[in-house]
Amino acid sequence: MTARTGWSSGRQIDSGEACRWRNGETGNGELMQNDRPAVRLWIDGVGCWLISRSQRLTVGSMQPASSAIRSGGEASSSEHIGIFSDLRSRHASFSREDGSFILEPRGRVRIGNVDRNSAMPLSNEAAIQLGDEVVMKYCLPSPLSGSARLTLESGHRFANSLNGIILLEKTCLLGAGSQSHIVCKNWQRDIVIFERANNLFCKVSSRESSTENGSGEQQEAPQVLECRPGEILSGEDWSFHVEAIDLPAV
Repeated sequence: MTARTGWSSGRQIDSGEACRWRNGETGNGELMQNDRPAVRLWIDGVGCWLISRSQRLTVGSMQPASSAIRSGGEASSSEHIGIFSDLRSRHASFSREDGSFILEPRGRVRIGNVDRNSAMPLSNEAAIQLGDEVVMKYCLPSPLSGSARLTLESGHRFANSLNGIILLEKTCLLGAGSQSHIVCKNWQRDIVIFERANNLFCKVSSRESSTENGSGEQQEAPQVLECRPGEILSGEDWSFHVEAIDLPAV
């Protein structure tokens, strides 16, 4: 595991650099089935969050009845997240369509006390009841980003030690503000996670600091770091570990 510090020894990325995960290639030279694999962020003092970039994310019980490869050898573009519950194995899915997210019920789903039996676009702050007891909240925290946040509101737990899920649509904001996708209350800076050529990067916001003679303020430039699985990125008051995660495909 490698540690990189955001404002001292961190390696910045220039526009011409070749990325190790481009085309789904890992650091070991192995090819992954999904060229936009999910990662977990273990954020100090905050929790564990999934960054999902697949075309479709399915939620349900812990054991999806499926295979990672579809008939004909085509790699699946859908990932599965288990919930400790008595839901169906594939109870509902969230898919991307023109920058929005569509809910596709496969088991009993209720929104606004109304049973939903067909695919529907989701609105901000939607409370989604799965089965009889599981309640999930869908939220679009930032008007500047189409990324969505999924959390469980009923006391149930996601598998994989997850506190929540980010359905990534270009950018994801981490910080202390209420419009952050992942709220990090004690951070003094905002961090934006974004995609470039199917790889994840983070941009650490600038700050003002006193000049050496104390005569004024100078602006530190934002810094861009590659979010490589297996590494720890950190700064003065922030730190997170980036981890690749092998999710079941459905």
